[in-house]
Amino acid sequence: MGLLADRVAFISGVGDGLGGDVARLFAREGARVVMLARKPDVIDRLSREIRIGGGICLPLVGDILKSSDCRTAVARAIEIFGCVDVLVNVAGKGDRTNRIPLLEIDDDFTPWRESFEINVIGTMKMTRAIIPHMVARRSGRVIMVNSMTSERVRPYSYAYSASKSALQRITEVLALELAPHGIRVNGIHPGFMWGPVMQATMERESALAGIGQAEWKERIERDIPLEYIPSTSELAGVLCFMASDLSAAMTGASLHVNGGQYLR
Repeated sequence: MGLLADRVAFISGVGDGLGGDVARLFAREGARVVMLARKPDVIDRLSREIRIGGGICLPLVGDILKSSDCRTAVARAIEIFGCVDVLVNVAGKGDRTNRIPLLEIDDDFTPWRESFEINVIGTMKMTRAIIPHMVARRSGRVIMVNSMTSERVRPYSYAYSASKSALQRITEVLALELAPHGIRVNGIHPGFMWGPVMQATMERESALAGIGQAEWKERIERDIPLEYIPSTSELAGVLCFMASDLSAAMTGASLHVNGGQYLR
């Protein structure tokens, strides 16, 4: 019996990185996994992998920015599995394309709007779609994938840092609101995560800096107290802990899972 035996876990924003590792681990730990993504190719491939390994999963296509997609996906999950015990909000917009100096932002503040729409509004649309079912059962886990930038500021990261700071406070407020219903709400704060996305970033950024990939990676690792970049599979392990009964006494918590990088 795994840590998540007989649980139904709904994961938004499943891709080749963290979301995929969460889906694989949760399935290995006994959960029936619902995977939501905008594009079907990745979740179709993941679902085949999980089923070959003996896991149970349901791939769904949808956009968290559309309330109707969120409601439809949740309804489908409940139709197939009967309930949803855990929601992991992985979907989000990173800051690579919106680190823009204030004086260079367009008049509509488009990068800010995009970050808040996905990292805050979209996340809460997904959460709102599931919460009534958890309230009715007086049980559930909601887990937010946040960022260390909510506390460790980076130059020009206005939109991303602000949206993730907002999500951190929302996590705490929601934890208070849902505690009387037996629902735990927690979040993790990754920094750099070693996986496909990070590898692509390394290739791009090292080329722009005119240095080798190994040197670029070493520079990042020197800024991390544990001196290595945590993998997406390691972060998935922390999310599994939060989804399990081992974290039953926790709500409103924010765990930094970034090798201590946020301390510097």
